[in-house]
Amino acid sequence: MLEGLTSQKIVYAWNTEGLKEGTYIIRAELEKVPDETVIDDNVRQIEILLQQ
Repeated sequence: MLEGLTSQKIVYAWNTEGLKEGTYIIRAELEKVPDETVIDDNVRQIEILLQQ
């Protein structure tokens, strides 16, 4: 668990072998934890354009 107003970078590899060119959405969503008051930042997503 993170302290309030802090962040943590998450790094992962994405194997695109076999995927078609196009736009993909990567989304991360965290559930609300006890005593959490700010939940607006619990969801992040990014659009990725895959070109080969």
